[in-house]
Amino acid sequence: MSLQHATLINQAYETLREPLARARHLLESAGRPLPGDDGKTIADPELLMEAMEWREALDEATDLASLARRIEAETGAVVARLGQAFGADDLDGATREALRLSYLAKLGQELRRKLAPRVALS
Repeated sequence: MSLQHATLINQAYETLREPLARARHLLESAGRPLPGDDGKTIADPELLMEAMEWREALDEATDLASLARRIEAETGAVVARLGQAFGADDLDGATREALRLSYLAKLGQELRRKLAPRVALS
């Protein structure tokens, strides 16, 4: 029983620690699961254009460290806007920012994969 409780506490901690996991949980608790988690296409053309621009930046980047700093700065700004949206009970705004954060997280993962071979060779 104590092992089960410890596992649940660890899972809760991980959910609260990560901004995207926390946002997903809060949106789901409000009955608003994050679009895209169900496999359907996101219907926000502005957000899709942003994601395409970030993807192009990653594909064309020659200075990956600079791109990593840009992604980190944008992630911080998105997390701040996400907190403001939740604070104002603006679930539409929170959903948009959570989707942005989701795209940035995926972009960050791809950037780390691109950087990994360079680090291994050093």
